[in-house]
Amino acid sequence: MLVHEQSGRHQELSIYKTNQYPVKEDPILMQEKIIERLHSLGISELNEINSLNELSGEYINLECRLPNGSTAKILDNSKKYFANQVEKKDSDRCYGIAADNQQLAVYEYGCNGTEAVLIAWVSL
Repeated sequence: MLVHEQSGRHQELSIYKTNQYPVKEDPILMQEKIIERLHSLGISELNEINSLNELSGEYINLECRLPNGSTAKILDNSKKYFANQVEKKDSDRCYGIAADNQQLAVYEYGCNGTEAVLIAWVSL
């Protein structure tokens, strides 16, 4: 068990893969880093996200429209990601985020993940 220095919470270390080599990351610090980067993107609704859930890539890997107009799934179905979603103001669409220890993806999509569009795909 690891005791988080700032919060004093006990937390087990999770292993996230970077390329081929496993890297141990403190999940609390990783989430703080992701949320800080998320809030820096300039999308006001994303500032409402203050916590993340760990979800399977298989569950959240949406086929989305990329900036070049093609469609693709950009996540790895076999990995776990920190994720959350928030409703887009004055719209029936949502923003969804998925992040690991290297990257952050932000999507905009309709009900049940339909018509997904990749809004941002940035390094951490």
